[in-house]
Amino acid sequence: MIKHTYRKNGKGDLQTANLTPIKAIRQNCIECMGFQSREVAECTGTHCPLYPFRMGKAHVPGRARNNSPKKDAPGAVSGSNFNERQQGVTCTAKRRN
Repeated sequence: MIKHTYRKNGKGDLQTANLTPIKAIRQNCIECMGFQSREVAECTGTHCPLYPFRMGKAHVPGRARNNSPKKDAPGAVSGSNFNERQQGVTCTAKRRN
C-alpha cells in the first residue's frame, strides 16, 4: 500500500488514504464518472485499460462476466472516441442521465 492524497470530490476537497493499486484504479474511475460511485458500474468505456478493474476487484480470467454494455446502448463509446489519459485528456466515457 502507498499513502496518497487524491481528489475526494469535484469541489476540490482532498482525502489521504492508503491505496493498493486496485483501490487507486477504483478511485480513478469514480473521478472519471464525476465522483458518482454508482455510475462506475454503468461505464461504457470498454476500451479503457482500467475498465476490467473499475469495480475495485481484479478480473479473474476465465470467470464468466456479463456486465459489458450492449453495442447500441445509449452513450456507448467506441475505441476511436476514447481519449488516452497519457495525453492529459480527461475520460470521455458517457454517463447515463
